[in-house]
Amino acid sequence: MNSTPTDGTRHARQWYSVEEFWREARRQGAPISRGVAYEGVRRGIIPSVRLGRRIVVPADAIDRMLRTAGSQSSSVGGRDEAA
Repeated sequence: MNSTPTDGTRHARQWYSVEEFWREARRQGAPISRGVAYEGVRRGIIPSVRLGRRIVVPADAIDRMLRTAGSQSSSVGGRDEAA
C-alpha cells in the first residue's frame, strides 16, 4: 500500500494524535516542543477534536503552524526592520 498522499497535500494522514502531530511538525521543521504542542491543544491554539479519550489534530494544522512560524521569524529578537 502506498502511503503517499494523492490529493496534492504532503500529509499521508488527515488526523494525528497530539504526539504524532508534534513529531510530524518537528520533522517538517516547526520550532515546537512536545509540551508546547500539548499546551496549545489544551488552550485551543492548535485545533483538535476529542474522540472519546483520544484527542486528534488535523494534519493541515502543521501547515498553518509552519506558515505562522515563517512569518514571525522576521521579527525574532524584537527588532523592527523599519528602524
